[in-house]
Amino acid sequence: MAFFRIILHGEAICIPHDHRSASMLGISASESEGADPIIGFYTTRLLRAETESDAATAAKTLVAEEWSKPPLRDINVGSSPRLSVDAVERIGRLIYLASGSGKGFTFYTSSDSSKTRH
Repeated sequence: MAFFRIILHGEAICIPHDHRSASMLGISASESEGADPIIGFYTTRLLRAETESDAATAAKTLVAEEWSKPPLRDINVGSSPRLSVDAVERIGRLIYLASGSGKGFTFYTSSDSSKTRH
């Protein structure tokens, strides 16, 4: 088995900037007031798999499962994320072990050129 870094892009979500969502995402309420809703994200997952295709499929499954559970399911008023693979890179074992499994999301709004890291 090989080690892979998979970067996914998620679209079709809609997370309003309100106090509840800000609290769940770790964003200060003052930063979120009046802002456009979050409409997408990027995320990275590190996995072991036989092939690049297997790694990409597994990463999409893991992220879809995260979005089907609280808190992400509860604050998303849009659709389930439409996931696409942005990049797949084979990595070495040391990078895999040092980096963990990859977690979190970099969210963006329709008018936001800078991304918010969660």
